[in-house]
Amino acid sequence: MREQRPKRNSMRVSRDTAKAMETPAPVNGSTRTEAGAPVMNLDDRIRLRAYDLYMARGGTDGGALDDWLAAEREIGEQRVSGA
Repeated sequence: MREQRPKRNSMRVSRDTAKAMETPAPVNGSTRTEAGAPVMNLDDRIRLRAYDLYMARGGTDGGALDDWLAAEREIGEQRVSGA
């Protein structure tokens, strides 16, 4: 019998967004992590995810608010779950 895999989010996340969302908190109030990567604030993370959603639907106009709200919801869920 095949092993059951957890369901994946139906929304695809770009590699850059995924990397930014995994960025750990800054060390001692710095704007950089221990590895030297810049820390992204919440608005930047939402903005980047909203842009990914925009591109995923073909870059067509008219869905900016929906993309932003979906990005806020996804980022908020990840913060709550500790991802």
